[in-house]
Amino acid sequence: WCFSLFYSPTAQIIFPLPGIAYLWRPDNALTMKIGLPLSIDYQPNDVWSFSASYMLLTNLKMMARRRLGPVWSAYGGYEISNDIYWLSDRVIESDRLFIYDQRLKLGLSRDIGEHLQFDLCASYVFDRQIFQAARFAGSRHDQIGIESGMMFGMSISWHR
Repeated sequence: WCFSLFYSPTAQIIFPLPGIAYLWRPDNALTMKIGLPLSIDYQPNDVWSFSASYMLLTNLKMMARRRLGPVWSAYGGYEISNDIYWLSDRVIESDRLFIYDQRLKLGLSRDIGEHLQFDLCASYVFDRQIFQAARFAGSRHDQIGIESGMMFGMSISWHR
């Protein structure tokens, strides 16, 4: 069993949220966290792996990865991305800046050390919403309209 408490003053839910999940691992290929947060990791062999995770309200990520050799892999997936900030010069004290979008993603990654990874990706980003409001589902203002389109990224990350 996994017990947790999530809180962030800039999250979509702005009060402490308890989490409880049952960690189930019937074999080395499948690991599931059933509850809140929800996650599934499935690796049927050394070549393929699949993962999915969900957290309230709109945090969703699904990914499939295929190993192309000892250091290269290709991946594809879907995610809902959202970031929330307090602007320093906001007029209404309770307002936050919401940046929300959905992405279809394809990428190529290379291990460049024991824990380092280099990543190149292309994403089709859609349903973009940027606005200020006190709550995600509340009255919105200062909305910015951005059309759907391509996004390209490159990163180096450290994984433990």
